[in-house]
Formats: sequence, C-alpha cells, structure tokens
Amino acid sequence: RLVESVDVKGFSSDSVQIIINAKLPVFAVPYRTVYTIYGSGVIKIASAMNIEMEVPELPRFGVQFNIPDQFSQMNWYGRGPQETYQDRKSGAAFGIYSGKVDDQIYPYIYPQENGNKTDVRWVEFRNEKGTGIKITGLPQVDISARPYSDDVLEAATHNYQLPNMPFYSVQVDSKQRGVGGNNSWGLKPLEKYQLHQNLYSYSFLISPVE
Repeated sequence: RLVESVDVKGFSSDSVQIIINAKLPVFAVPYRTVYTIYGSGVIKIASAMNIEMEVPELPRFGVQFNIPDQFSQMNWYGRGPQETYQDRKSGAAFGIYSGKVDDQIYPYIYPQENGNKTDVRWVEFRNEKGTGIKITGLPQVDISARPYSDDVLEAATHNYQLPNMPFYSVQVDSKQRGVGGNNSWGLKPLEKYQLHQNLYSYSFLISPVE
C-alpha cells in the first residue's frame, strides 16, 4: 500500500490515535486504518476500504501481522474445533476451544488456505507462562494463524515446502470468500458468499494477557 498521510491525535493522558490514509496497489483503492492506543496497553484497530471502480472479487478483507512463535497456545470463543468458513460452518458449534496453533493447520495435498475459524468473539495466543495477547472482535472476526507467511503458502506446491518460521502469521478478517464447490468440485461460492461490495469496514481490539 502507498501511504498518503499519517495523523496523530492525543486525547488527554488516556489514549492516542494514529490515522493512516493510504491507497492499495493496482487499483489505487482508498484504505484507511485508525489505531487507538490506550494507556492500559489495549489497541483498537479500525480499517475501512471504499471501492469506487470495478475490480475483481476480493478473496478476503482483513489485517495480517506476525507474533513470536512462543505464543503457541491458542484459545478461542467461536465456531470449532475444526476449520470453518462462511459457507462451511453449519457443522461447527459455538464454544470455547483450545489447542496448539500448529494443530489448527490442515495439510491439504496441494498447499492452500487452511485453518480458518469463523464467528470468533475472542482469541488468545499464550506462551508457556500464560502471557500473550488477546484479540476481541467488535463484534466478531475470522481468525487463522500459521507458522509461515501467505507468500510462502502461495508459492508452495508440496507441504514439505512449508517451513516452520520463528513466528506465527495471524490473519484477522472481517470477511473471507466462501470455499464453494457445491457440486463437489470447481463450482464458485454462492453469490451471498462472494465479496463484491463497495464499502468494507470493521474493527477489533488487541489486549495484553497476563
């Protein structure tokens, strides 16, 4: 993305806002991110994108960042325990689930998107001492975490080409395209599970966990 402006606003001693206006590559789509950082250590992230021209369907709308691989314990309140997507979730009950991040990965024969959790209210990533971070949807998000980046995943044609990196790539999505394949193979997702909107916006919190 091409950053066009960065503004900072302080609110007494309680919080500060960092407002980033940017444009995404190829179609120059306006993209705005507002980070509100509170004295407690909590960070609110609000993202919005306004598409004013005809573009291909989006695969997802969200934010991606890395966390150290010591935060290997994943606990979440949402659908589970298996991977779920917006058109593949009716068989997954709401609940509080936990497990190792590495165990959430599904090794498809051909490496591809995997391990997503839908309708997540909150998720924690903790280390062996129990400390870490908590992500809270406002009101909910999709979550996935893998020990390699999307660039590595997209370039791989076999699972042995997916190394364990010294971090977890965490994806926090507002929406993600459906899986499709209702005819068992090849069919696009139903229209309601495709991303053709013009305006996208969502927000979530990142909090320290002790």
